[in-house]
Amino acid sequence: IFVENSKSLFNHRATLLNLAINNLTITNNSLPPERKFAYLSTQGSHLDQLKIENCSFSQNRFSGKIFSFASRLFKASMLMDIPKPIYMNAIKIYDHLSPVDLTFFSLIPYVSSQIASSCFQLVEPYNLFVNDFNVINNNFTRSTQSSWMFEVSLFDVQETQITLTNSTISDNFFEYYNLFNLNQKPSTFVFLNNTVRANTFILSRLINTGYLIPNSFCITMGDQISTKTPFLHRYGFILNSTFESLTLMSSTLVTLNNAFISISNNQLKEVRLEKSLLFSKIS
Repeated sequence: IFVENSKSLFNHRATLLNLAINNLTITNNSLPPERKFAYLSTQGSHLDQLKIENCSFSQNRFSGKIFSFASRLFKASMLMDIPKPIYMNAIKIYDHLSPVDLTFFSLIPYVSSQIASSCFQLVEPYNLFVNDFNVINNNFTRSTQSSWMFEVSLFDVQETQITLTNSTISDNFFEYYNLFNLNQKPSTFVFLNNTVRANTFILSRLINTGYLIPNSFCITMGDQISTKTPFLHRYGFILNSTFESLTLMSSTLVTLNNAFISISNNQLKEVRLEKSLLFSKIS
């Protein structure tokens, strides 16, 4: 399914999307790597509401993005704005033997082509709530083609608050692959009451921030650049979670380059590090 609003870059008549996806199962599908799979992809429309619940994805062999949204915003954010909520609940991704360059969810909000790509919103446009998200027994990797020089991840978002709760990440193999990419523009991240168990990370991360160079950031007010700032004013919390029986090789479990970070009341058991780090913050 592909939704495109070709006029949205030039006026404010972006299509308003209110979506609910329930009881979806995608299983036992196979495509060659050069044919990119997408279940739902949008460009130029405005994502107003989204709920994804009770969905299962298993034993697929394809590349691409299952859900991909390039969401046109009607205006730059102001201090009084409230992020629009996106809900995911009871999602299971399991038993994928060799998915290559597979992204489950991608969200890129933007205002207009006139706003510099390095500018971010004063208030994050979206708040993504993910509950009971289970990633079990998968083998995730990136294409070896030299033209694919980006970091692949299950979630790839820009300036979107993410709250992950009551979820399980277990018995997976990650190679050149991140679970969460907070990409280019800073995002708040809350990791609460989750279990990460029996996973192997090779040149990979559980959570990664791939922000642009800090001194290039600016804040937009309306359609104008109001100020430049060296601060990435977003937060990161890792709380009440269990990390157990993990192997990291040339990897970092969590890289958060946010202004304020709190890591508290977590359990770490049987973690093997080989040229690796558990947590890092790039200054």
